[in-house]
Amino acid sequence: MKTSLGIRAQLIIGIVITTMAGIGLIGIMSLSLIEGRALQWKADEASRAAGFMKAALRGKAAVALQLQPGEGFLTDAAMKGLGIKDYVLKDGAGNIILRAGEISKEEGELISISDGVRIRRLGSGFLRGPGRLLAVEAYLDGVGPAGGSFDFTLSLADVLEDTAGIRRLLLLYAALDAGIIILFGVFFLSKSIIMPVKALEEAARRIAGGALNERAVVNADNEVGRLAESFNTMAARLSGEIKALERLN
Repeated sequence: MKTSLGIRAQLIIGIVITTMAGIGLIGIMSLSLIEGRALQWKADEASRAAGFMKAALRGKAAVALQLQPGEGFLTDAAMKGLGIKDYVLKDGAGNIILRAGEISKEEGELISISDGVRIRRLGSGFLRGPGRLLAVEAYLDGVGPAGGSFDFTLSLADVLEDTAGIRRLLLLYAALDAGIIILFGVFFLSKSIIMPVKALEEAARRIAGGALNERAVVNADNEVGRLAESFNTMAARLSGEIKALERLN
């Protein structure tokens, strides 16, 4: 069954779709920029933590690092202060010297490589936000004769929490702005297009019913106003022609 929409409905639908598309695009771009800045700040924090560990472990022999997690400078408080969640320290041969927790094997998205530090983002996606963790791999050139590595993860829970709040705020502002734009758009379109077209329609209906002296009253200085003038001119000529035919008859 074919449904016929009036000009008012078509214009309102067009305004709603255009407004929502524009505001939605702006919101997505704004959120992407905010998430990108927050992620970059977190990546810088990871790089600083990796630099601190590289400096702290430089020149130490692997044997001297055979400590349990929580001893020496590798304390839980120190790791927490650096934002480190899980970590594993290896010597140049790949032997594990220290381990706390489990490092995810997920490949993730590479976001940074610099100064022997490789940072990947895990659990990211369009609907999942900036990600779940940052996985950091730091090469240590001063642990024993063959160097070593210090791999750790940083939680992105704080970034997720902040961006979730910003997402809700953007959604609220987007809904408010869209409502205001739609209301004003419908008002101005109704005044400048829909009401004049309705006046033309009513005048045409009355003339078709026999009221040949009927004219469309449209006070608009635009295409619709000029159309109304042409319509009135046509109606006047039609009325004159009909009266002339009546006299002849």
